[in-house]
Amino acid sequence: MRLDSRRSLDTLVGLGFRFCELSAEGGGGFGDPCERAPDRVLRDVMDELLSREAAETIYGMKIDEGRIDSAATQRLRTAL
Repeated sequence: MRLDSRRSLDTLVGLGFRFCELSAEGGGGFGDPCERAPDRVLRDVMDELLSREAAETIYGMKIDEGRIDSAATQRLRTAL
């Protein structure tokens, strides 16, 4: 049975469940974040999976108004 992820553990225990399997999305990834394809980082920002601030600090990408600022991105990635 797949459980609704919005239910708290207390609610599940209160419903009489004897065990609970918890899983979380995400992970550390692999490779140099600065080598991630810019279009994929942009897509994650546009899909609200990643903030613009995280794109800058983690991936070294500057995104303004839904577009990649190539010059600023190059400077950020060089600095990382």
